[in-house]
Amino acid sequence: MNTHDNLKWICEFIIKENIQANIYLLESSFIEINNDDLIQLIPAEFKDKIIFTQFCFTDEEKLMIREKGKGYSELLMLKKYVEINNNGDYFLKISGRYKVTNISKLFESSLIQGSSDIILDYSFFFKKCSTIIFCIRKNVFLEYFLTDISLLDDKSGMFIERYFLSILKSPQITKAKFKIRPNFPVFLKSGSYNSTYTFSKQLITDLIYKFP
Repeated sequence: MNTHDNLKWICEFIIKENIQANIYLLESSFIEINNDDLIQLIPAEFKDKIIFTQFCFTDEEKLMIREKGKGYSELLMLKKYVEINNNGDYFLKISGRYKVTNISKLFESSLIQGSSDIILDYSFFFKKCSTIIFCIRKNVFLEYFLTDISLLDDKSGMFIERYFLSILKSPQITKAKFKIRPNFPVFLKSGSYNSTYTFSKQLITDLIYKFP
């Protein structure tokens, strides 16, 4: 599934659920697309219905991204988002690389559990967490998740999931899991293309995140 298709299904979900939303288009050295062409990804039928905001990285930030990898890039993107958006106490992050087939139910689940600081799937027992989709209180994100962002380094194995898991152990952060797991189309490739979301893999992942 290409980037245009991913953006389209997110837009369709926003319109269907009548959600007031901004979509942020981010230039990244990990997306092989020129910044000037990024805006062209917006499906024409949504341009007048959803607010799209585009912003870029500085040369220094791009250098750090190349050195640190995808996890650093992702948190830097979210930092830029929080800095320019003052609406609401929370934000919902959905990875544009994946089509979540039950996105409406996940969205409802995050609203129901809105009293927690962060809602995402994790298991301390299996030392795993998923950052494909999560809902987090903005002030908690700024205070806890950006303090040691320089620790993120794909080359040394400090991926964003491992980084998040270490922060989630803080007793100051209230946590909740989605009441339902995200579903992906069978045989969807993972973001790094190291694996495929087969039915059996999704079933095993569901079981893993039932553990504390």
